Amino acid sequence: MWSAVRLPRVTCLKSVRSKTYRPTVVTEIYADDGQMVASFALQRRILMTFEQCPRILYNAVSSIEDQHFEDHWGIDFPRIAGAAYRNLLKGT
Repeated sequence: MWSAVRLPRVTCLKSVRSKTYRPTVVTEIYADDGQMVASFALQRRILMTFEQCPRILYNAVSSIEDQHFEDHWGIDFPRIAGAAYRNLLKGT
């Protein structure tokens, strides 16, 4: 439950969908002739919609995270119960 305290507010997530989300941007420096000389950024992000995300990336992340990712609504109760049972057996 501790990690739930650090989750972003739902309004922040809604702003991503409503296109009001504004992450930090890359600063670009151009020469007089229009050629880019340098770029600086704290974070280099590429914004994309879910549809633009490559399917292979989606498959890789979901296979690492949870093989039953598409079969439950966000919380895999059988997995949680199994983990709690193993913790009880180990005494942790």
